[in-house]
Amino acid sequence: MIMYSQRWIHSYILLTNLGLYLSCCPDGWVKGSYSCYYPSNELATWMVASAKCSHMTSHLVVVDNADENLFLVGMIKEYFRAYVRNFWLDGNDLERKGHYVWSSTRQPMSYRNWNSLEPSGGSEDCVEMLTHEFADIHTRGKWNDRSCSHANHYICEISLSRGSPPFDVIG
Repeated sequence: MIMYSQRWIHSYILLTNLGLYLSCCPDGWVKGSYSCYYPSNELATWMVASAKCSHMTSHLVVVDNADENLFLVGMIKEYFRAYVRNFWLDGNDLERKGHYVWSSTRQPMSYRNWNSLEPSGGSEDCVEMLTHEFADIHTRGKWNDRSCSHANHYICEISLSRGSPPFDVIG
């Protein structure tokens, strides 16, 4: 359960009434161009990470283009020492081998940033962004398929689009 300060709630209500809430992110989230991101410092399997994001009314990050991928790499780099593993993305091929989709939208990945010789298949069905394990200056930010039962950090995403608020306000 996410708790928000009284000041934040008042600001949120004012901005929502003006139709401007889309420029705010909850505390602990990082604002990007079109989304807010929550880089978790805890480790979880892909399924648990997806459930934790869902509990925060968000989803594992869907990387739409090279600029967003670069932004995420930079965000992780800011706090590099806080992380010890790679990061889960929303992609997998659990329903059909070799057919990677974004789990939250069921859409095929239109943008991909696979590391060389990836995806390698087999029992590796979930997509991670290389930041630590198997990563060097040339592969940081590239994608790898990994067993969904491996424990990684994860990035949750909420969209900054008009409509209903992307997260629950409690208080």
